[in-house]
Amino acid sequence: MNVCKIYAVVLSFLFALTADLHCKASSSDGASPVLSLMTCSPGDELYAAYGHSAVRLKDDSLGIDWVFNYGTFNFDTPNFYGKFLQGTLDYCLSVSPTNSFLRIYDYEGRAVVEREIILPPDERRELASLLVENSREENRYYRYDFLFDNCATRIRDIVLKAGKLQPLSGKANFSYRDCLHAYVPSSRWTGQGIDLILGMETDYDVALDDVAMLPDSLEAYMVGRNLVSEPRLLLQRASAEDSSILSSLFSPSCVAVLLILLFSAFSVFEYHRGTYFKWLDVCLFSVLAVLSLLFSYLWFISEIRTTSWNWNLLWANPLAILILISLFSRPLRRLKPIILLNQGLILLWFVLVVFGVQFAPVLAFSLSICSLLRCSLLLHR
Repeated sequence: MNVCKIYAVVLSFLFALTADLHCKASSSDGASPVLSLMTCSPGDELYAAYGHSAVRLKDDSLGIDWVFNYGTFNFDTPNFYGKFLQGTLDYCLSVSPTNSFLRIYDYEGRAVVEREIILPPDERRELASLLVENSREENRYYRYDFLFDNCATRIRDIVLKAGKLQPLSGKANFSYRDCLHAYVPSSRWTGQGIDLILGMETDYDVALDDVAMLPDSLEAYMVGRNLVSEPRLLLQRASAEDSSILSSLFSPSCVAVLLILLFSAFSVFEYHRGTYFKWLDVCLFSVLAVLSLLFSYLWFISEIRTTSWNWNLLWANPLAILILISLFSRPLRRLKPIILLNQGLILLWFVLVVFGVQFAPVLAFSLSICSLLRCSLLLHR
């Protein structure tokens, strides 16, 4: 039986469940389904680094035990990575037997904690009906947003809707970026990459309702609103391996310091010996040129909300492309206006960082200092 046939069978059960729920809703003594929040621990892959949330629906009278999963995407989607960078990749709600869902997380060595959702019987039936309605082919797809529309926020919204609850108002005393750092800290290479592409909006204080944007914080959010029961551990997490000394030596901080020392040593040598290592500038400004194109695309072309207003574009700006081209095509003295403007933009970025406009990862400091150093040397040639 192929996947499409399996999904068709699942849907037939769910639509039967919907009809049964409507019948039970008209009877005050009708049994109501049991719904639970499933919180899965982070995994090794980047897409699983923040954990996962799903909803379990169990109805013994119908022999149904399904997991509703809003975090499904299809790797076979045409132009998958292009749509991901563009912010136009659709996720969907999938439905699978609970045993199958748990088997995947058991294989990946990830913990799964279950908390029963505490709602009156009629509201539990309403929540079940909404989940089933969302799983219909015409309703199951949605435009994924990294922070504001994902597997956790979808569950928050549907529970609030079924429970006829109002969203919270106000702000927390930590930022969206702080929440992300709890899972992928900036001390890791993946954390550095994420920090580089995320804009200033992620440095705003989190709206209280947006605390539920990540699986663990969704669980805490629902605990705080008395919407779930005590936890029940379904799967134990496998023990993580300790980081090696070698990986610590090649951490972003160590590499950042090493880059500054190497560029400083080469620059001092050039200045005193009256020589010029063009290859050094070609390497540096090639990296800056690529980063400027990436930041520009994610800000001005991509539809990803959190990559806009990224002030890293000041130190890795398109002037790097002009400098790179000029290194091969014209005398260095003609670079002076471009170099001075580039230095001014980098200094402006430092000012924004000092005033806390946007978080600056260590690699941003390293590359910007190297750029200032090399630009100063070019001005004296």
